[in-house]
Amino acid sequence: MIDLTKGIRLSSAQVEETVASVTPVFISEIDSKVEFATRFPNMMVTLWSLIVLIQNYPSQNQFLDYYLEVHKDEIRNFSPNAVRARVLRTYPSITREVHFYSLVNESGLFNQVDYSIHDDVTQGIDLKVYLGGKCYNVSCFVLTKRSLHFRETKKNTRHIDISNSIELPIDLSSGKHNNGWVFFDIYHVNQLFGEVLDLAWLKYNQHPLDLIC
Repeated sequence: MIDLTKGIRLSSAQVEETVASVTPVFISEIDSKVEFATRFPNMMVTLWSLIVLIQNYPSQNQFLDYYLEVHKDEIRNFSPNAVRARVLRTYPSITREVHFYSLVNESGLFNQVDYSIHDDVTQGIDLKVYLGGKCYNVSCFVLTKRSLHFRETKKNTRHIDISNSIELPIDLSSGKHNNGWVFFDIYHVNQLFGEVLDLAWLKYNQHPLDLIC
C-alpha cells in the first residue's frame, strides 16, 4: 500500500489551521445535471493529487482553482457556477475524512492506521485500523439528509461485501467548530475505538482488556 502521507505535513492540527484560516464559502446554485452526473471527476482523488503536489493541505479556494483547472475538459459541458457550487459544498466533507484519518492515527489507540485512495473510491472505505492482529475497514459518514442519500446511492452501485466493516455514523452537532467549519473530534475517535473493541470481542473473542493493555 502506498503511503500518500509520507513526508507531508498532514497532522490534524495543520489541516484545521489551514482550513479554518478563512470562513467557508458556498454557492446556493444546484443543477441536477451536475449533482447526479455519473462521470463527474472524483474530488477525493483530485484532493490527494493536490496534497501530493503542494506537500501540504490546500485551502478551499486552492482546491477549487485546482479542480477547475485539471478537469476543465471533463466539466466543460456543465454549468460553471453549478460545478463551483458542488466543489465548494464537497470540500468540507472530504476535508473531514482526511482530518479524521490524521486524528485517528495520532490517537495511538490502534496498532496501525492506513488510508488507500483505491479502497476509498471503489469500496467507500475511509480508513483501515489494525488492532490485535486484525484489520477493520471503517466508513464514517455524517447524519445529514444529503449525506445519507449519496451514501445509499453508492452502496447500491458497488455491491461489494467488505469484511470487518464498521460503519460510523457521526452527528456533526458533537463535532469541533472552528470559524464556520466542523471537524471530527477525539470523541469520535473514541467512538470508533469502542466499535472496534465490540467487533473484536463478538467476532474473534478478543477481550477488550487484552487489546487495551
